[in-house]
Amino acid sequence: MDVTGDVSRIDLAPAAGRTLVLVTVLPNGVIGEYPLPEDANCILGRSPGCVVFIDDASVSRHHAEIAIGPGGPIIRDLASHNGTFLNEERISDTFVGVIQGDTLRFGSVSGQIHRVADPSGRYPVIRR
Repeated sequence: MDVTGDVSRIDLAPAAGRTLVLVTVLPNGVIGEYPLPEDANCILGRSPGCVVFIDDASVSRHHAEIAIGPGGPIIRDLASHNGTFLNEERISDTFVGVIQGDTLRFGSVSGQIHRVADPSGRYPVIRR
């Protein structure tokens, strides 16, 4: 997977007036944008009750958990069947930090976290 666009200036540490957004790309090319709450952990999965609902068969019902720490976002796998990957390395149930330019994968779904002033803004394009 490669990323085009300027990701070198993306600061993922908490900042007033800016929102963290998880941008996902499904295997069929559909792009999703999910603002992440900075005051609570959020569960990502295929269950409609998840804060980040991803309707893809490769994603488990409760696949991963994302939280915002003092240094920025952290993520962990929730014993998902197809795994959660950070820069193509499978992660476990221990939280790991996500930094600018990192790529995520939930089963077959690609993703990146961006800090934006406007959650409906433009993001670098993620390509598989």
